[in-house]
Amino acid sequence: MKTIMCTNTIPWFSPLFEFSLFEPILEYSSLQTESISETPFAYNYSYTLPDFRKKDLVMSLQNNVLTIEGTNKNKGSWWNSNTGNSIEKHFVKNIRLSSDMNRDNINASFQKGVLKVEIPKKEEYISYREIPVFGDSSNATVLEEKNNKPKNILNEIKLRINNLFKNTA
Repeated sequence: MKTIMCTNTIPWFSPLFEFSLFEPILEYSSLQTESISETPFAYNYSYTLPDFRKKDLVMSLQNNVLTIEGTNKNKGSWWNSNTGNSIEKHFVKNIRLSSDMNRDNINASFQKGVLKVEIPKKEEYISYREIPVFGDSSNATVLEEKNNKPKNILNEIKLRINNLFKNTA
């Protein structure tokens, strides 16, 4: 069996041989999605960027605006690479930082086409906080303190009454 290689020498005839039938479907499947959520400790942003790589993305912070920008240049597929077609995708997202966001501790990760950005809240704006309880953890000491409290009050009353009688006598 012999393999025959052909190239199109007539440029205006090229669109007939390209597989553009599925192009709208492929473009729709690669749309970016965005998800924003808030926890008691941080704001979480998630962006689906299927055609981008980590090296295509740049994040910058200026005047309380976090800018996420990505540029992806793809050369044409193997079936239309002779025509010199290339696709360039550009993604820009601006996030205005509010007064409760901690701009010094912004974290970002990019895995499997998903960019996750976490902006922690400032300490004074955290709506949920666990308060540590200090002291002895045994129940016996708590009971002793409860039982001794009335005795201590009675002893103090007795002392004051005795002092009153001593002063009058």
